[in-house]
Amino acid sequence: MLALFQGAVTPVEGASEALGVTPAQDRWAREAAVGVFGEHTRVAQVQLRPATPDEPVVIDVTTDEGFLNLSWAARKILAVDSFDRQDDGGTLSSAQAKAAGERVANRWFAEEVKDSEVTWDPLGGGNGPYSLSYRRYHHGVLMPMRLDITVTSSGRIMAITVRSMKDPDLPKPVLDRKEVQRRAEDLTKLKVMGEPFLLAERVKGVWRPLWLVNVGENGEAREAPRIDAVTGEQVQPDPVMDQALPSDS
Repeated sequence: MLALFQGAVTPVEGASEALGVTPAQDRWAREAAVGVFGEHTRVAQVQLRPATPDEPVVIDVTTDEGFLNLSWAARKILAVDSFDRQDDGGTLSSAQAKAAGERVANRWFAEEVKDSEVTWDPLGGGNGPYSLSYRRYHHGVLMPMRLDITVTSSGRIMAITVRSMKDPDLPKPVLDRKEVQRRAEDLTKLKVMGEPFLLAERVKGVWRPLWLVNVGENGEAREAPRIDAVTGEQVQPDPVMDQALPSDS
């Protein structure tokens, strides 16, 4: 699990620092910062976080706009967090703000964008900020890759969260929605609430297509069992990693 860098360092005026990074790493980190936050961005610090037994090398970048966490080995942005967490009352239309988010997605997350379904939703119910989300499906099964970009009404990137993972090879689901609803109610003795959906998760280290079913009683959800879409067995998925690189399979 990669621990994301939190904002303990406040950018200050003066020369920027490069701590533990090579010139190539420093140049690429600055390019990523400008690519996300814009040409006006001033980088205050680029710092290498050495690899540990549980985490690869991470480069933490502090700018006057916010923070970035980068994977040097994969040349990937792992996370972005802006200091300003409010919409800035920009004048861009919804379509223009979406285009700003898509430019960042296409430049820095080409593998995640490819063959993905895109959703674009206002987060505050009005004119920004917006959520630009990418998800991929095979045979109706939600793949483990996730990409979410928050964009303001001025086109500013407020946040990026990503889980970069290859699509796993899965057996084709056998149980349909009606069958899994009956199965869930038999197993839990509770009533299905809402529509079950398919997603890929690891079970004992092996990727499986699972139905996630919300069940409850008296209008309140009580459990969310996972049921294997091939065997019909109720299973417990492995813990989900916060970050995973494209080499993961």
